[in-house]
Amino acid sequence: MHQPSPKHPNRFPRSERLRLKKEIDATFKVGQKAFCFPYRAVFRIAQGEGVEVGVRVAMVAPKRLWKHAVDRNYQKRRLRELYRTQAGALRQLAQEHELGVSIMLICVSRDEVPLEKATRSVFLLLRDVERACLRRVDRAEKGRKVDGEEGGAKGESEGRKKS
Repeated sequence: MHQPSPKHPNRFPRSERLRLKKEIDATFKVGQKAFCFPYRAVFRIAQGEGVEVGVRVAMVAPKRLWKHAVDRNYQKRRLRELYRTQAGALRQLAQEHELGVSIMLICVSRDEVPLEKATRSVFLLLRDVERACLRRVDRAEKGRKVDGEEGGAKGESEGRKKS
C-alpha cells in the first residue's frame, strides 16, 4: 500500500479507496458499526498473512436521503475532506501493527450539518476505529502469549468462539 509522503501527509491516494464490490460486501457483512450523528461507520479489521496492510475507505451519500447527484457529490466530497485531514493516526496505527482496515463512512442525515459538528463526528468515528484496532492487536498479542506458554497448543485458544 502507498505510504503518504512526508511532504504531503494528508493525501488520499487511489490505493486508500475501497472500490471492489467483494471488499465492500465483506465489510458490510462482518464489519463492526459505530455511529456519531450525522455519520455512521462500518469497518472491518483484518490481521495476518495475505492481508493488504493499510486503511481503505469509501464514502456513501444515499440517494434515498440526497435526491440530486450534485448534493450527493457535495456530501461525499465533504466527507472525503474530513477523513483526509484526520486519518494520519489511523494510517500510522495500521502500518505499525500490520492491519488491514476497511471503512465505509455513510451520511445518515438529510439536513446540512455545520462543519464543526461534522468534523467532530468524523474525529469520534475514527477514534472508535483506532480503539477497535488496538483491541484487535491486544487480543492477538495475548493469544500469542497464551499459545507460547502452553507449549504450542495452538488449536485450544483460537478454534473456539463464544456466542
